[in-house]
Amino acid sequence: MSETAANSSQSSAKKAKGVIKGRDVQMSVTISFKESALGCSKEVKFARNENCETCEGSGAKPLAPQSKCTVCSGTGHIVEQINSVTMVQIECEDCDGMGTTVPACLSCSGLGSTRKNVMETVNIPAGVYSDLILRSQGKGN
Repeated sequence: MSETAANSSQSSAKKAKGVIKGRDVQMSVTISFKESALGCSKEVKFARNENCETCEGSGAKPLAPQSKCTVCSGTGHIVEQINSVTMVQIECEDCDGMGTTVPACLSCSGLGSTRKNVMETVNIPAGVYSDLILRSQGKGN
């Protein structure tokens, strides 16, 4: 892989926004003794992060043109002087080293995700006991 291709794939990974996968959503459900003995299904309502529908998780305003970063003048880096002799070159924090910026999505303020209220069915198996933790994979954030 060429150095340019490696750098562009690293930059793309830095720019990725949207939902951060893996965070759990916890909630308590109260059931009767009969439901715990026989098992049941319960509808639960909760809020979770989902990709912004407007920007599809990118955080960028749709169809907005890229513009040259005003902080680094499009170079992707900034030179800082440490003392009277030493200078260092660092990646521009405004454009993440890309040299360009895109206006933020108005729906998600550039985060790439929004909170949505969802309703999910939780299947509670027969024989559950008090304070048992059930896990529904892929239903949280």
